[in-house]
Amino acid sequence: MRQDRLRHGVSLSAGRADDGMVEYQLRLDPEGASVLEAAIGPLSAPHPVDGVSDLRSSDQRRGDALVEACRRSTAAGGEAPVQTKAQVFVTMDFEDLKDACGSGTVLGNGSVLGNGTLLGPETVRRIACDASVIPVVLGTRGEVLDLGRQRRLFSPAQLKYLWQRDKGCTIPGCNAPPWWCDGHHVIHWANGGVTDVGNAALLCGRHHTIVHQRGWTATVTATGVTWHT
Repeated sequence: MRQDRLRHGVSLSAGRADDGMVEYQLRLDPEGASVLEAAIGPLSAPHPVDGVSDLRSSDQRRGDALVEACRRSTAAGGEAPVQTKAQVFVTMDFEDLKDACGSGTVLGNGSVLGNGTLLGPETVRRIACDASVIPVVLGTRGEVLDLGRQRRLFSPAQLKYLWQRDKGCTIPGCNAPPWWCDGHHVIHWANGGVTDVGNAALLCGRHHTIVHQRGWTATVTATGVTWHT
């Protein structure tokens, strides 16, 4: 699919010195841009100091926000995450999500990706492995009848258990350490899978994408994970 092809175009150039500054060139696919905007959006808002307006340009604020996001990530070290990794909001019909068809619509991604950006079903299913899901029940005229939140994330304690059990990405031959990995539902929660260590496997970002693309299954035991590729 087109989104898979776009992922191969993701790149970040090496820094190039330019009159005391360092210039980078970044290319992202729609999902990557959504994550970036979610990370830096709240940090790039103007911040008046002592009643004095923030005189930085929008580009300056965004640059400072990216550095701040990286600084916070570095400071966090290898601790298990305690909240949703990125606040990317995607709406998708639940039946389409369960059946891996249709597409999801990204909401509010700042200046780069606006409302209406589409993500493929496997991309949405992978994001849903470690992103909070807020179910919204709509009436016939689109009015919100009920708004709820259901926990589908692995807890910090569960992730630490997986770090000890899996020791890193569970795909054979991958050496990604555990703190680079996501907690993956072997049976996706949309298909009735539970958020339990017996239904979990650590996967690095690259292999997490591949598992969802190719529909790989796995057997989980108390001592580890065996993938059926």
